[in-house]
Amino acid sequence: MNFESAKKILVDAAEKAGVCEYEIYFTQNSQMSAETLKDEISSFSSGDSAGISFRCICDGHIGIAATQLFEEEELRELVKRAVDNAKVIENDDIA
Repeated sequence: MNFESAKKILVDAAEKAGVCEYEIYFTQNSQMSAETLKDEISSFSSGDSAGISFRCICDGHIGIAATQLFEEEELRELVKRAVDNAKVIENDDIA
């Protein structure tokens, strides 16, 4: 799933949850490494990783949730977890 598809799911879930103020943060990394021993490659590795974070303001409190699993159900739950996190904030400071 690409970022635009994930963003669409998150925006839709936020609207359904009644969240008006939110931020979506996406990161993606690629890495590659190789080791040599006596002019021969002894090991090689490569990998990609990505993550998405959803931050919202609910009743004046900030809630944040993040995931690396880009599946529709997980992204919808991401919004719910961020909202739930905002509700349990014990700090009286307004965001």
